[in-house]
Amino acid sequence: MKYGVFVWHVDPRYHVDDAVKLFNNEKIAQKFADTNIDKNYVVRSLAYVQTGKRNVTQNPLAHGYSRETIARNISKLRAEGIPEDRAIAAAFREARKWFEHYNPGASMLHYLRAPNPVRDTDEPTFFDPKLARKQLIERGKQRYSSFMLRAPDRSRTLNIPALPKVALAIGELSAIEYVSTRGGERVNYRHVFKKGSRPLLASSHDGKQLILLGGAYRFSNRGIIDRSD
Repeated sequence: MKYGVFVWHVDPRYHVDDAVKLFNNEKIAQKFADTNIDKNYVVRSLAYVQTGKRNVTQNPLAHGYSRETIARNISKLRAEGIPEDRAIAAAFREARKWFEHYNPGASMLHYLRAPNPVRDTDEPTFFDPKLARKQLIERGKQRYSSFMLRAPDRSRTLNIPALPKVALAIGELSAIEYVSTRGGERVNYRHVFKKGSRPLLASSHDGKQLILLGGAYRFSNRGIIDRSD
């Protein structure tokens, strides 16, 4: 069985001639697509791909660039089985296209500046020490946008307390719950850490500060996930 890597589009039908690359193994094809997530690739079995005469009718996303239109398009793509990060990227890209169409030469609206979701990786891109703070803020905005499904509308400075010099090791943290507003809806999240991913829960000597030490996890566009996911 062969598998093709294609540039995703709304219409579920693909033609073999449009394949970016062909593979004999599905896992290898998916790995290629995942390592090029910014290109919006999907993997399709050639058993379900058109090989004859083309007859593709596009089913475009909703026109417009309002927040409601973006959310509707994301929901539509998710309902069609498109991975969340690619659905978000496609919806924002479509919204920016329509904004530029209706407002040629105008400055992009702030919420449309939400970048495509960042990859779940700690690999740094080009890093200039002189621009360190600016770059870190930009990376933070990207991760915020990819999880919240919208661009941040403001920022503020918080005083992050220094780590205590003495801490009490309490035990492994097996799960964590949190509440966030995502895509305009308030959502309760609960993440259960796999045994090999659990961080150590510690407390400051006065009991006023909790600390998570170690663990194999990260915060991604899906929330907290284990490294092995």
